[in-house]
Amino acid sequence: MKSSCLLTLILTLNYYQANAQQNEKLDSASYFYENYQFSAAINYIRENNKQEAYAQKILAKSYIQLGMQEAAIDVYTNLIELEPENITHKVELAQLYLKLNILNEALSIFNELIELDFENPYYWRKVAFIHQKSSSVFEAIQAYQHTLTLNPNDQESGLQYAELLLKINQFQLVDSVANHFLNGTYSNKVPFLKLKLKSAYIQKNYASVVSTANQLFSLKDSALSTIKLVGIAEYRLGNYKESIQLLSSLLNENIDTEQIHFYLGAAYRSAKEHQMATEQFDAAIQAGISENISAYYTQLAANYQEMGEYNKAIEAYKIAYESSQEKLLLYHIARAYDFYYKDKKVAINYYEKYLSFNDSSNRDYFHYSRSRVKQLKADRHFEINTSN
Repeated sequence: MKSSCLLTLILTLNYYQANAQQNEKLDSASYFYENYQFSAAINYIRENNKQEAYAQKILAKSYIQLGMQEAAIDVYTNLIELEPENITHKVELAQLYLKLNILNEALSIFNELIELDFENPYYWRKVAFIHQKSSSVFEAIQAYQHTLTLNPNDQESGLQYAELLLKINQFQLVDSVANHFLNGTYSNKVPFLKLKLKSAYIQKNYASVVSTANQLFSLKDSALSTIKLVGIAEYRLGNYKESIQLLSSLLNENIDTEQIHFYLGAAYRSAKEHQMATEQFDAAIQAGISENISAYYTQLAANYQEMGEYNKAIEAYKIAYESSQEKLLLYHIARAYDFYYKDKKVAINYYEKYLSFNDSSNRDYFHYSRSRVKQLKADRHFEINTSN
């Protein structure tokens, strides 16, 4: 009897000693990890307890910290086999795939998790983000809709959802999402005001651009991109002084210099400050690297024309035409020659070249050109007859 009790005591002591040793090993692995000794944690775990779930998780995280993601994937895959019901292992593996841009694998795991918990907004948000990252716009929109249905207070998802809607010109929905977050008790309203600003600008609702920008300015947000858009909007609204003031403030900033010079030139031209307009159009041309170069020369030419410098206007119109082959520019070249030169032969040639395109989208210019050619030819015929 005494021997039996003694044996039981010895076995019990051995059991607790083994457990204590095991816990000591795990605690040591945890100690190494928490003190940023990731290589030591890996070596310790591999030498002592490769199959222990708690240690394996530390192993995976240590691999990640050392940039050894492929090894971490193998560990997480083994962990899922070891504990298939453990959701955390699957989420962390999916996050790792996402970090490595292995999107199909990440999407597969999150879709599997949605099947287990359909009303989990976190899973839907991740699915939406993966679709967005894969440029699957409509799939991302649908997933963000699910996310926001389950969690209407998710500002980040609301912002990404609205940005995607903006890409497909769903302006009413964009404004609806923005207003939802602007009318709530959310602290950061700036991103949603900027969404409304972009939406209004694309729709050419320039009055709304100005009012929304003023809201941003009142929140001490004076981003250069906002100043640029409101400066252009003021020009479109005919507020040339305000436009010039706003856009001029951006000249020393590294932001769309080409476009800033162009709209400044247009504002100065509309304000009848032709010399300043010329300088800005020239600056836009010098900075011009886009397909808008023809528009810059066209505006420069029109400015010269209003100044009565028809010879310079003709040269600018010609460069614009060479760049764009826009047929209406032939009409403007003809008009400039018609005003500037006594000999109307060149003007007639350009009018007829324009007429050869049968420009149905600009019927007034077309009919004027046809009438003007008849008149000029009649005048030339009269001059020839009288000279004889």
